[in-house]
Amino acid sequence: MNVHAIMLFILALYVLFVLGIFFYFIRLWVHAFIAGQPVTIFRLIGMKLRRADPKTIVDAYIKAHKAHIPVSLDDLEAHSLAGGRVEKVVNTLIKAHARNIPVPFLVVAQTDLAGYDLDEINPDQFKQALEKEKNSEP
Repeated sequence: MNVHAIMLFILALYVLFVLGIFFYFIRLWVHAFIAGQPVTIFRLIGMKLRRADPKTIVDAYIKAHKAHIPVSLDDLEAHSLAGGRVEKVVNTLIKAHARNIPVPFLVVAQTDLAGYDLDEINPDQFKQALEKEKNSEP
C-alpha cells in the first residue's frame, strides 16, 4: 500500500468519527428545540465533557417543562453528576404537581441522593414532611 492510500483511509475514519459526534449533539439539539426548550450545542458538549448524560438530562428537562415544573438544566446536571437518578426525580415532581403538592426540586433530589426509592414514596409524604418542617420553625 502506498502512503497516500493510508493517509486517505485515516482521514476518512477521522471524518466519520467527527460526523458521528456532530450528529449525536445535533439530534439532541433538534429534539430540545422542537420541544420548545432550546439548549445550545456547546452546553450539550459541556455536559458530555463533564461526564453527565446529555440525553437523559435533556429528556428530563423537556418532560419537566411540559408538565409546567420549573427546573433548570443546571439543577438536573448537578443532580446527575452527584449520582442521582434524574428521571425518577422528575417523575416524582410530576406526581406531586398532579396532586397540587408544591415540593421543591432540592427536597426530592436530596431524598434521591439519600438512597430512598422514589417510586415507593408517596408525594403526600413530602407534603407532611414540609408541613412538619414549617411548623417547627420559630
